[in-house]
Amino acid sequence: MNNLGGHLRAISVAVTGCPKSAAHSQRKSLIFQRSLFIIIISIVIIMIFTCHVVGSRGHAEKETANMPTNIPFESHGACSVALIALKEHPKRVYHYSKTSGQEESWALRDYLTGEILRSGDSTMTASEIEGLVDDYAEEPAYRSVKLIPRWKVDCQAASERHFGAAHVDLVTRNPPTLGNWHRMNSQGS
Repeated sequence: MNNLGGHLRAISVAVTGCPKSAAHSQRKSLIFQRSLFIIIISIVIIMIFTCHVVGSRGHAEKETANMPTNIPFESHGACSVALIALKEHPKRVYHYSKTSGQEESWALRDYLTGEILRSGDSTMTASEIEGLVDDYAEEPAYRSVKLIPRWKVDCQAASERHFGAAHVDLVTRNPPTLGNWHRMNSQGS
């Protein structure tokens, strides 16, 4: 290396007439190489960090997607009531009620189609129903389930707020995956 350095200095002196220019060029070249190396390493580190953060966020989103939505229940005596929307079901809001502390005692009322599903007509528990709630749940007004016209207005308004008026689905039948739906009687049962 010393011989190469000497030859470069000799060439530099011959070309420029200045004995320091070869050494100066070597230092500049070395500084450039080191700077380039640092820049490349920095880019690689940033890429790794970005991939890790994006991957972590994607993982976190998957975890939160599986977490149940916090349902703001209204207490109606021994029952808890909420308006909910369900994942992978028709785009409308349902009236959901359950007996507090009892997994096998609940009802889903679809006031927009006039149907009801009770826990006795399903194999699902209250926790399983609550696990199907998408990102929409709200505390409803305190009133009797037999006030069907008022509940229908509330469920329609909630559906429009959540899905947008043009996207509320009043046509698709409730899927049998939850259980056997029945026509609601005039008492909301």
